[in-house]
Amino acid sequence: HFMYQALLHSAKNSMNALKKRIGSRKGTSIIGASKPIFEVDVQLMPPSVSLSPSLDEIQQCINKSAQAVLSCYKKIVDWGYASLPKEKRSSHTFFTRVTKDIEIVKVALLLTGCIQGIRNTVADYLSSFSQYDWIWQLDKDEAYKEFFKANPSLEDYETKLAHFGTVDKEIGKVGSIHVIGALSLNTKHLKKYLRDDCNSWIVRYSENLHLRAKMELEAMTEYTRVTMGKLSRKVEDLDSLGFMMRVLREVRDKECSIDMEINPIMDMYRMLECHLSSDFMEKEEIDKKTVLKSNWKKLILQALVRTDELSNTQIGFEKGLLKDIDAFNTDVQNFLADFTKNGPLVKGLAPMEAVDRLSRFKEEVKIRERKFDLYHGGEELFALPHKEYPGLDKTKKDIKLASLLFDLY
Repeated sequence: HFMYQALLHSAKNSMNALKKRIGSRKGTSIIGASKPIFEVDVQLMPPSVSLSPSLDEIQQCINKSAQAVLSCYKKIVDWGYASLPKEKRSSHTFFTRVTKDIEIVKVALLLTGCIQGIRNTVADYLSSFSQYDWIWQLDKDEAYKEFFKANPSLEDYETKLAHFGTVDKEIGKVGSIHVIGALSLNTKHLKKYLRDDCNSWIVRYSENLHLRAKMELEAMTEYTRVTMGKLSRKVEDLDSLGFMMRVLREVRDKECSIDMEINPIMDMYRMLECHLSSDFMEKEEIDKKTVLKSNWKKLILQALVRTDELSNTQIGFEKGLLKDIDAFNTDVQNFLADFTKNGPLVKGLAPMEAVDRLSRFKEEVKIRERKFDLYHGGEELFALPHKEYPGLDKTKKDIKLASLLFDLY
């Protein structure tokens, strides 16, 4: 009897100790509470976050532990049967008597369902990570395409990247160990994965913004280089003078809005420096970015120099233009007289002769049309009234009529 009581007492103590050690406690921070017995990893198993091992596997482990405690009594033979042969004594152990005790049965039943009490608490904790499910569920390329369709501004990029940065900080603040009852939930690996993936979102958007910044930098650099080359050309005639004045006008117009072109480029690079590694730019790109503003200032200075030069020389060009216009007017009148006297419409000409003359006058009228365009542009350049050439208009009209007649040959 005393032997049975001692064994029963030891069984109760062992089972109660196990129950107390792993009993469900919904609180996550109990003063004086013992260290949780189970260390569990919180892992991402798409499409959701789950535990490894699972709650069911932990419950099976608890059940096996209780079974192992009670199984010990299968090896202790009841002394009242000690005189029996060995093969018969083995069926008369204290296991049956101990496991029939009502308190042992109660504790065993409590242990088999001890995890059930914290299932909802664990589920609520795991569901707290669902606010970040877009990190692993959404396709980064498709998400960026949708973002880009809206023609995002620099402020839109800044808002998006700031959001990713905020989410990364939020994840960083999540406790690496979270205690629920007998479970110590380890989130270190999950946090690392989420933060790494969040950083991938930052990199994806930043790299696309970098492509945009680089493209605009290249365009601005190329424009400055080409325009500087145009300003370096010599002004030797009316054509080149008109070209130079158009370039200077273009530079003056662009100067009014240049800050709206250069500043966004610099802002994009400042933003990228906050989100990408320090080596995201190659040396050539760094050099172009560094000299962007200074090269534009050099372009403006060169434009001012050329403007001063032209103000001293354009008077001579204007005088030459007026002289050329007078000469052209005389030439046009002579050309009309020549066409009337020796053109294809002279009576008595053989058809083939008329065709030859028509071809010659067509070429000559093209030359005069080019001169007309040149002098017309010069008049606009110097704000002069446009000179009319009725003789040229009449000659062109007659040539057109002659073409309708003689082109058949």
